Amino acid sequence: MTQRPGGETSPGRSACGRGALGAVPPPAVLGAAPIPGTVPGTAAAPAGARPAPGPATSVARMSETVGPQNTYPSEVERAAADAAARGLAVDFVAREGSGPPADGMVGGAPIAKTVVVQLGGEFALVLAPLAAQFSWPKLRALLGVNRVSLPDAAAAFEATGYERGTISPVGARSAWPVYLDTALAAGRIALGSGSHAFAALVDAAEFAAAYDAVVADLSVDPSAAGSTPAAAK
Repeated sequence: MTQRPGGETSPGRSACGRGALGAVPPPAVLGAAPIPGTVPGTAAAPAGARPAPGPATSVARMSETVGPQNTYPSEVERAAADAAARGLAVDFVAREGSGPPADGMVGGAPIAKTVVVQLGGEFALVLAPLAAQFSWPKLRALLGVNRVSLPDAAAAFEATGYERGTISPVGARSAWPVYLDTALAAGRIALGSGSHAFAALVDAAEFAAAYDAVVADLSVDPSAAGSTPAAAK
């Protein structure tokens, strides 16, 4: 399951408690409006979500080129509400096309794919660079198990509430453990938003803190690259 942000249009920001990411304010978004259900000065949250740790402000804005003004994918609304509840600042960036950009970047940030892995009846979310493989042996050792597997599309959707190609910990249906490759642990990264129409840009360190992510080296050793058999997964 990979995140597939395409070309970027106008970025929008959800400033949730911590203020704007980076030090540079976002470009103006003409004709944009807050996501329905998010009111400045309050933190909207989906049913069953954890309560916000404190006062937070959610002002999420998207380009109206995606659709009629004030009409946004419900998955993006869910992701924005989850980010607000956790005090995480997010830029939701509208994208074009159906595939990932050739340079693997969105809004100047590297794309992080979210891979759902299954451990018996439980799941975990592994974030790795878009074009890179991660090491199954390192992941198994980190999880303390002898075997993990990849669920099919239906099981991944049941676990996260998101389709393949849009999966993200942000707004996922259940709070599964998150594992972040050290290659993505600093600076800004682009995640899925639950919708093919948007990418979610976050500060990696703030994201890791908000989702209690375990940061670990999951890169494939050069000598073992391309040699992991399916049975080892």
